[in-house]
Amino acid sequence: MQNKTFQALTKAAEHLMERSTDPIHDTGHASRVVTYLKHMQGECGLTKSERQAIIIAGWWHDVSRIITKNPSLVWMPLVDDLLSGGMLLWHLLKSGIYEWDAYLAIRLIWGKSLGTGAFLKKILLSKRNQFLAHLLKDADTLDTFAIERAAKM
Repeated sequence: MQNKTFQALTKAAEHLMERSTDPIHDTGHASRVVTYLKHMQGECGLTKSERQAIIIAGWWHDVSRIITKNPSLVWMPLVDDLLSGGMLLWHLLKSGIYEWDAYLAIRLIWGKSLGTGAFLKKILLSKRNQFLAHLLKDADTLDTFAIERAAKM
């Protein structure tokens, strides 16, 4: 993926996350998840394409949290990844971006979904890319313990 496209996708997600009214799913959360991903991917021997896809997924994985002003702890965890992946798909199509890394990011987000992730991961992702979905899920889970996030809870 071209650096210009990669930067545009990360900036678009960052801009969208600024509109989040969910105090624990905001720009800070997405930024920390990306930071964790950057640290974790260093030891995994990922290709540039895989590194870009997982960083895009890290920025976009909770974008759907901007849809509602009252975050639900009941239904949002079940659908937020599906909606966020769909929002990234819509953004890519609208922007005319047809690069593999960006579409892999959608599948990584869908593959980490709480409700249907295990099923989607098996049908949408190769074994190698299932590993990337696990990295994304682990980075998201690590942020559960971030001091900044815990204070907001």
